[in-house]
Amino acid sequence: MENLKTKTKVLLGFAIPVVFLIGLGIISLTNLNKVAETAKWVDHTKLVLKSASGIVASAVNMETGMRGYLLAGKEEFLAPYKQGQEITYTEIERLKETVSDNPGQVARLGEIEQVLRDWQADVTEPAIALRRQIGDAKTMNDMAKLVGEARGKAFFDKFRGQIQTFIDREAELLTKREAEYAAADQAVQDAFDNTVRTVNWVIHTYKVLGMSSNILAHAVNMETGMRGFLLGGEDEFLEPYNNGMDAFFKDIKALRETVSDNPPQVQRLKDAEKLIADWIDQVTEPAIQLRRDVAAGRAAMNAVVSFVQAKKGKTFFDAFRFKMAEFDLIESELVATRVADAEAAEKIVTDNLGVMRDN
Repeated sequence: MENLKTKTKVLLGFAIPVVFLIGLGIISLTNLNKVAETAKWVDHTKLVLKSASGIVASAVNMETGMRGYLLAGKEEFLAPYKQGQEITYTEIERLKETVSDNPGQVARLGEIEQVLRDWQADVTEPAIALRRQIGDAKTMNDMAKLVGEARGKAFFDKFRGQIQTFIDREAELLTKREAEYAAADQAVQDAFDNTVRTVNWVIHTYKVLGMSSNILAHAVNMETGMRGFLLGGEDEFLEPYNNGMDAFFKDIKALRETVSDNPPQVQRLKDAEKLIADWIDQVTEPAIQLRRDVAAGRAAMNAVVSFVQAKKGKTFFDAFRFKMAEFDLIESELVATRVADAEAAEKIVTDNLGVMRDN
């Protein structure tokens, strides 16, 4: 160095920091790309899990609609069945495309679809046809006997098991990808703090939407179990009702805590919880007791049919669905805002790294 000219020393002193800055910029850009790629896969897996939950919900709607029709004998009660059928198979096809990179999951979806179609062919369609033959002129004894055989339960238990296996595989991927995301996030330097913060808010909001979807599914399971019991009269049909009730109140409490920073959303959840509590007190528990009275010979099955046809529960459930839809809409708007914030923060970081690179 002592033999170098002064001009050369000055140039070297200027060039070395620039080289370090360029190297740092390249490393930071690589980390940013890794975060973005991992975040994309995390979002992909969350989308798959949400779609799988949606398939469960729409399939349960099919069962709920079918049981409502078997009880009431009115075509309008088949609306959830028909809508659920269309949504379920459409979403299964879409989900197959979404997970097309995973042949094992695609195959599981095929098995899930086949179980549902077998359930329709062997259980639901014959039961619906029988109910149409019964009409209003005959008693419900044959129908109650058919439902009491629990043939549909075997198919639906198999469906639930397969869809749970599908979800478990995706959850494993999600855990792995979230771990990769955390590792990549840790590797990003302090300059990316704002980006990570906004991305975490997006993840938080997606988590809230997922929890909201689960809460709605719990409520639908309660309704399905209650109607199953009204048809069959066996306590085993109350399993989805009891499990759904326990999970509903547990998860809605957890969700209130998750959105505790947003008082209006907390209030919406309290309103939704009260609607379900009132539904239980004024509709489901009286209906269950009435069915027990039928089993004990203290009331006729027609009393149960009349209770269902009165649609007392529909008022509560429609209000509950509206309240949860309102909650989800607010969260979806937050997602859009937070995604925009994340993109803006990422652009600022990228621009700054570009300046470092160019210099």
